[in-house]
Amino acid sequence: KQWYQRRVRVGVGEKKRRCNNYPCPASCTIGNDPRVKTFDGRNYDIHGSCTYQATSCDDFTVKLKNRHLGITSVYIEEVILEFEGHFFVIQSSGSIHVDNTTVEVPFEKSFGNGNLVTIENRYHSGQLVVILYSKGREPNSATIVTQRIDNGQWMNIVITLHGTCAKFTEGLCGRWNGDPSDDLLIDNTEGYQDLETSCLDPNSS
Repeated sequence: KQWYQRRVRVGVGEKKRRCNNYPCPASCTIGNDPRVKTFDGRNYDIHGSCTYQATSCDDFTVKLKNRHLGITSVYIEEVILEFEGHFFVIQSSGSIHVDNTTVEVPFEKSFGNGNLVTIENRYHSGQLVVILYSKGREPNSATIVTQRIDNGQWMNIVITLHGTCAKFTEGLCGRWNGDPSDDLLIDNTEGYQDLETSCLDPNSS
């Protein structure tokens, strides 16, 4: 069977988990000091106080910026979605910026080709959600959920991608190909130094 046809129990039987001939959406979580759980389930820590690429698909990139909080601890300060030449930034303080301009939620930016980015405050709990709709993917291409922690000193994030991104992802969240052992291979994560040369190699974590 294909790697993404994971078997899940249904009553006393099993069925293959598929979504319209693509893998069902998968999530990567990054948070606390920060701890990464990749799309394929690998867990590891990162300690660089700099900007990392979290993941990418064919038409968008998600990055995160860490900062020191205290002497040794590192936490997420902001998450950035790059799409069609625009930058959508969520900061741990709750501030939202689009192309260096502060915006309020709910926010929506539509593109002439039908693509759309929305930002909303879900449940009024400090949980800001960025949703990208592109290329007609249903229900969407990417969802980034940010949760403010400790009065906005830092935040945790969950990135969920559409199944068409499987095998095309690059960054801290891994390759998403069903094999967690290759999530930290150097050709997958080497882009961290393209953002800031001071970034620690994720492979050294």
